[in-house]
Amino acid sequence: MRLRATTLVVLGLALVATAAAAWATQAAHDDGEERLLDQRLDEAAVVLAGLVPRLTAPLAAAAELAEATEGGRASFERVLSPQVGPDAPFVSVSLWSLAEPDQPVTVVGDQPVLADQGGGETAAFLERSAGTDDVTVIGLLEGPSPVIGLSYTSSTREPTFVIYAEAPVPEDRTAVRQEDALFADLDYALYLGEEASTANLLGTSRELPLPAPTASATVPFGDRSLRLVVHPRGDLMGGLSARLPWVTAVLGLVLGLVLAVLTERLGRRRRRAEALAQDNARLYTEQRSVAHTVQHSLLPVIPACPDGLEIATYYQPGVDGTE
Repeated sequence: MRLRATTLVVLGLALVATAAAAWATQAAHDDGEERLLDQRLDEAAVVLAGLVPRLTAPLAAAAELAEATEGGRASFERVLSPQVGPDAPFVSVSLWSLAEPDQPVTVVGDQPVLADQGGGETAAFLERSAGTDDVTVIGLLEGPSPVIGLSYTSSTREPTFVIYAEAPVPEDRTAVRQEDALFADLDYALYLGEEASTANLLGTSRELPLPAPTASATVPFGDRSLRLVVHPRGDLMGGLSARLPWVTAVLGLVLGLVLAVLTERLGRRRRRAEALAQDNARLYTEQRSVAHTVQHSLLPVIPACPDGLEIATYYQPGVDGTE
């Protein structure tokens, strides 16, 4: 069964309109997802930036105490012991003297990884810390016990001691994802520094690289920075918004088919009406021709006209329009 050209045109226009509506719906969804992802990234960056003062506040207090007590071990250990342990932010906190930077004065927790880096590198880091009022950050990410090192000195003009703490980094860089966490709807990768490279990776919630779409932000972290890259685990706008383009496509397709069917039915009815009108016209013509023939056959035969006479005949149909 062949479809009429008008039906095909209606169906084609319906499909084009459906595709355009589905594309517009998908574009609106993608734009909304992108904006929500950027918003969630900003929120995560604010939370991450807020962790820095919480980490460094005890170190700053200990640095002032160390200068006031001239490196007193007992007071140092008493103040910083609560900051070290399995449920604490640090695995090691140590007191260093800038005059003798080869080994720490005292240590709370594990032996610092910084002490195994060699005298020159350790001394250079401590000198860098003494030359700034901000937290000094070092990434010791190679080896069996990767850590991030944070150092702090007193706000005095010429500090003599450095407070150094090490926070653990997962060896496989995979963090345990908490389903009820504030940002459970995001996968993330966190890097030390602005470059998102494997060598700088501090932790991730899934296998890298993160799939698209992603968003990233740089968060100040002492004299360094952190690079945060996030990826939505699902549709941030909800499942209904994600399915809306498909719903639009299905509804548009159904509507297009309905319109095509109606157009085809109307076209067929029109063709049948035209065919019926043509049949009626043909029958009328045939009947009129028969009536005309019959009527003419009833006309009287004109007799021969005798000389000297004129004979005239006149025919008038009984009903107007029959001839």
